[in-house]
Amino acid sequence: MENSLKCGQYEDLSPSLSSFEVGMWRIIYEHHPRKLVASWSDDIAKWKSAIQDQYLIRLIVDIYHLGPALFIFCVVARLLRGFEEASTIYLSNKLIALIEHGLASGTPDRLQILVLVGARVLMGNALSWWRSFTAQIDPILSSRIKLYFEERAMEAHVDADYSSSNSQNFDVAPPSAWSTLYAILEAVDAACAMFSQLWLVVSMAGARDGGWTLMLVCFAKVFTDMVMVDHFRPKSYIIQTVNPVYLRMRALYTIATEYTYRRELISGAFGHHLVDEYRHARQTLGDISDEVPYDILPFQRNWANKLFADSIEHLPITFIAVKAILDPRHASLSSFTMTEQVSFSLRHSVSRLSYVMANLYRSLESTRTIYARIDAHEARLKANSNKLRYPLPDKKEQRGMEIEFRNVSFRYPGSDENKLALDGVNFSIKPSSLVIIVGENGSGKTSIANLLSGFYQPTGGEILLDGVNASEYRPGDLREATALLTQEYTLLPLSISENIALGDPYDISDDYRLHEASSLGGSLDLIERLPEKWETVLQPISSVTPMGYLEDGPLKTEMEKIDHYTGISGGEKQRLAASRAFMRLKSGKIKLVIVDEPTSAMDPVAEFELFEKLRAQQVGRTMICVTHRFGHLTKHADLILCVDHGKIVEYGKHDDLLRSDGPYAKLYKVQADGFA
Repeated sequence: MENSLKCGQYEDLSPSLSSFEVGMWRIIYEHHPRKLVASWSDDIAKWKSAIQDQYLIRLIVDIYHLGPALFIFCVVARLLRGFEEASTIYLSNKLIALIEHGLASGTPDRLQILVLVGARVLMGNALSWWRSFTAQIDPILSSRIKLYFEERAMEAHVDADYSSSNSQNFDVAPPSAWSTLYAILEAVDAACAMFSQLWLVVSMAGARDGGWTLMLVCFAKVFTDMVMVDHFRPKSYIIQTVNPVYLRMRALYTIATEYTYRRELISGAFGHHLVDEYRHARQTLGDISDEVPYDILPFQRNWANKLFADSIEHLPITFIAVKAILDPRHASLSSFTMTEQVSFSLRHSVSRLSYVMANLYRSLESTRTIYARIDAHEARLKANSNKLRYPLPDKKEQRGMEIEFRNVSFRYPGSDENKLALDGVNFSIKPSSLVIIVGENGSGKTSIANLLSGFYQPTGGEILLDGVNASEYRPGDLREATALLTQEYTLLPLSISENIALGDPYDISDDYRLHEASSLGGSLDLIERLPEKWETVLQPISSVTPMGYLEDGPLKTEMEKIDHYTGISGGEKQRLAASRAFMRLKSGKIKLVIVDEPTSAMDPVAEFELFEKLRAQQVGRTMICVTHRFGHLTKHADLILCVDHGKIVEYGKHDDLLRSDGPYAKLYKVQADGFA
């Protein structure tokens, strides 16, 4: 099927971009041609910048300290491996020349031939052993590098605030560090191979017999490819699917096959409809190919350029042939063989070096990101060390936390600039108060909890804790003084005992406190019913990787048995969350407790019991509960905040708010009527 090529510039594109359509694809790229000299100067400037920034040097120094002997061995191994091809060609050429001379003279030097054959075989075996030995060293150094930078990534990640850690994926750092070193070692290997082969050309052909000319001829193909690739191909481009029928087919297939949509698919009974729609779309699509036709992209070389480049490839042999015609006395079969081998090997080495250097520069960009984040983490730690400790010395004996919102506004990152989750919120909470925040869904209740939890910073206004702006305290101290219990609880891929005990990581081995917290949270019966009880890992990290297609049978059964997931209900998960919260409450460090709809999946009895236990633990602590259910806590609240459209529309105590017959009374009456 022939794909039509449609070039042009779309109105939605930046002026510096061009695009074209091929079949169902739209390719977008920077349309300005790259000049060879400018491209090389850009590359030199980038390398200069990499060295001046010192992040490359920092990487090498860090890796060296992880294993000096391993690092030196890997570098030496790559240096030696770089001479492998040239050494092999040299011995082969000497052997062919000796055999050729013996055949011409009729008296071959048998001993020397056997010596060269033995040397060639011995060298091949030695190189094979060397490659096998070095292949065992790389994984050791690779593991050390990955685990070291994984640790640095963890340090940076756990100390980052919620919004920045959510926007920056630091997980790419550990493999990137090893990739950078590997690219450096491969560059050393490729450079040694190229220069050793260049030396071989000049030395064997002879400087006076056209060795330098032959070297340039061998380079002609490489140079031609570099010029054409640099001039015609953009550094990067993106490919977009623009065929709406094909996009609909992908959506239909995804809904029908992915587990995410399984409940809706089964409960809605629309599976066969999806198949019918897919079949209709496939017929509409016809024979339009879904493969990108790279051979007709406009930045690929045309047939004339390809023909010229292919002709250049034969220049080395042509040069030797012409030289043999002009000077037959110095022509030999070995020279033809050597030229063919070296020209091919040299092209491969230069192309490999070019490819490796491109990968190396991309890896260096990742390395720059790694150290930029490490530096940012260290700068953040230094900045936090200069902040106030919480609690302040004169507030250590204070029971609970004093909170004040002064004209606080907040907008979630990435949301519409005109859409505020909170707008001019003002309220004060006395230490040891029980505060209930009520309101309809989307009113701003959880946004207040998110700000108090330190997940986000206010867009405007200020939040005072014990009379001081919250941003002036060390974030780690505020986290240690706060306990959070929400409806969004994620099971950690650890044992149940650790899931609960991490509520107080400084006393994780106290079995008495662990049982007490589980009892208070209502998870003790669940734990006792599990086969492995406290050691149960409900959602373990995957430890097995299938290789090839696994059919139903003992191997597939064993794989499913190795990584066994234990399913629990939403209510049971919330009991585990409550158990961890009680473990934290019992630590003696907590001054603020934030509770945000933690019982959404619990039955009424379990919900009542949990709130009663939380209220009992509230003594000496400020407790803020976000809820849309009335009855359990509102009658005991010291303060109720009624939120609507990001504003505090009413506040006071339960009885007073009912008498005022305002928004709170209306919400309360709606729920009360539902039970009448």
